[in-house]
Amino acid sequence: MVSLSEGTKRPSQVFTPRLAEVNIDMYVRRSRHEKSLLRWADGTKHGFIFGESGNGKTWLYKNIFSEHRVNYKVANCTLAENKGSLRNEIYSACMPANTPVKVSYSEKKDAGIGAGIVKAGVSHEGTYEILQEDLLLAAFKQLSKESMGWGDSVIILDNVETIFSNERLMDELADIIILLDDERYSKYNVKFLLVGVPCGVIEYFSKSRNRSSVGNRITELPGLSGFTLAETKEIVEKGFNAFLNCNFSEGVIKGLAGRVHDITLGVPQRVHEYCLNLCYELEDNNWVPNKEVFEATDILWLTEGLRESYAAIEQHYSTDSQSRRKQVLYTIGQLKGHQFSTSEVGTLLRQHFPSSKISSDSGVGTILSRLTKGDAPILSRNKINDTYSFCDPRHIMCLRLILDKSSNELITRRVFIRN
Repeated sequence: MVSLSEGTKRPSQVFTPRLAEVNIDMYVRRSRHEKSLLRWADGTKHGFIFGESGNGKTWLYKNIFSEHRVNYKVANCTLAENKGSLRNEIYSACMPANTPVKVSYSEKKDAGIGAGIVKAGVSHEGTYEILQEDLLLAAFKQLSKESMGWGDSVIILDNVETIFSNERLMDELADIIILLDDERYSKYNVKFLLVGVPCGVIEYFSKSRNRSSVGNRITELPGLSGFTLAETKEIVEKGFNAFLNCNFSEGVIKGLAGRVHDITLGVPQRVHEYCLNLCYELEDNNWVPNKEVFEATDILWLTEGLRESYAAIEQHYSTDSQSRRKQVLYTIGQLKGHQFSTSEVGTLLRQHFPSSKISSDSGVGTILSRLTKGDAPILSRNKINDTYSFCDPRHIMCLRLILDKSSNELITRRVFIRN
């Protein structure tokens, strides 16, 4: 963990969007998730926690496990394929660096051969393989030794979504999870916490060949969403007033928090990114917030972090007379969640465009379907429950930022980036 020293002034030390270690002074307490994680740690099952990328999953478990002295190691599923198996990556994450693994040994023997009066010495060297201990069991033993009586140890399986398409690794994961009840493994009090984005993990395990066995051994923790408006305000107030000494009034802080939350959807990483860019623009304007500073921040943030999303949306934004498609793009940009149905979009469409003649079947389904196609689709469709979701959560942020609605319900696109 890192802590801001007294008198720290640099924005990059305050707003830290990609910092691996927990910036404890800017950490926001999320009591519901912290409580559920602690209660899981006291339980007997493996766990699964999910949330869109950037929603603070890593900071959450690192901070809570450090505070409560939970011994844990992080294994990255992204590396499992390169290392041949999950067991290899788990072993690598849990064992001390440069731990030697002895795979064989040589033994030299002398033998005497009698030939009349003369006795000659004969030397023979043999090589013998060592029966290897299961790498997973070796990792468990190491964690148990390190825990020093603190209680259970936890192996974090991070980025678990990266192996969903690898049937071999997913079968290995299912087999590892089932070992929870095997006494040879369970006696070391080690549990797994699967961490990833919600891109079908529950559906995968529901269809796996060991679905009942796997499902009975995993506790699904509440999904981690973005900051609330109040939590975003806490970040803004601490960052700008407590550590950068801006001395903004309550009204300015409230306005800043509302704008940041609306644009970033409260995604913690994006909140830090936007605030950092805002700091640089404020710095150039003698720390005076105004409309020009906000517009400059929008451009900077789009250019640095949303270029791909901007390009994808631009492909689907028609410049001809297809006003309904523009209205649908604007509408899905106002959604509160990342997953939605055609009827939900239709209802919200009529609310935002009351003057337009929009029936319940005004081609919304066809438009949403088209947004899943092309070289750069914006949406993906879940055929199981007939819903849509954004391919990248940044798409919804970009839609909010670049599409405007006039008083006469016309949609215009704000041009920020030139390819």
